[in-house]
Amino acid sequence: MMVSRGRQAAKIYLFFALLALAGGLALASSRLASARAQRIKLSARGLARWWAFLIVKMLLLLATCFVFALEVCGRVSIILTGSIQPLVGPLSAWLFLVSAMAALSWCLYDQTRRCRVCLKRLGNEASVGTASYLLLDWWGTELVCSDGHGLLHVPEMQSSWLEVEQWVNLDESWKPLFESERAVGPARSL
Repeated sequence: MMVSRGRQAAKIYLFFALLALAGGLALASSRLASARAQRIKLSARGLARWWAFLIVKMLLLLATCFVFALEVCGRVSIILTGSIQPLVGPLSAWLFLVSAMAALSWCLYDQTRRCRVCLKRLGNEASVGTASYLLLDWWGTELVCSDGHGLLHVPEMQSSWLEVEQWVNLDESWKPLFESERAVGPARSL
């Protein structure tokens, strides 16, 4: 009896995990479609690496959410009642769904803020535009890859002059700027 219940619960969780992963990938492909349509020139290997990184990150987060949902609901039930109650299964399924949605949203946000070439987090955040031209706010924010691969422009409002995030590959003329920064970095620690 307990073994069949355990298998049934595992099947339900596996179904929800696959459903959440499929939904996350569908959301990722629609959310990241604008990034693919712009001037990103990646090789097939680079593109596969970028998507593999996203999928592995999603799978790890979904597995973490799964274990978290099972453990928290089970332990709370044991602490409050001394045993695992039948209500623990549905509660942990709902906790898993909510935490999986939050994890997948963060995963997509994080992936769009990474360099399209080396997958490092983008930094050097700078506000661009004139603040007084957009209701006392900036036009957007620009983030730069620390290795000089590119620049990401993120508009402050979707209705601004640039309606979607835009990735711009930096050409070879930018390389000396990033190389000199690395060469100066260790000398400053003296």
